[in-house]
Amino acid sequence: MGPRLSNGQVYDILLIGLMEFGESDGVTQRILAIPANASFQTIKSPSLKQLQFNYPGVIEILSTWFVNAYSDRRSEYLGVKDEKEAINLFLQ
Repeated sequence: MGPRLSNGQVYDILLIGLMEFGESDGVTQRILAIPANASFQTIKSPSLKQLQFNYPGVIEILSTWFVNAYSDRRSEYLGVKDEKEAINLFLQ
């Protein structure tokens, strides 16, 4: 989450969390992250807990957007995991 950055560039990120959505073909996951470089950050929340505190309702807004973003499939919001659970998932 942040400003649009140049395509083709590699940027370090801070993983905030992981949102999960149920779809007809299984579970889809969406990473929540912000740029690690403070000059690129428009959101100053290094954790899911801090994100929810600083921006009440942001998870509901994002989940609504992702559920309705793709007209070619049905999607259902399953929940959000914090940064520790998201990291553990990717380290498996």
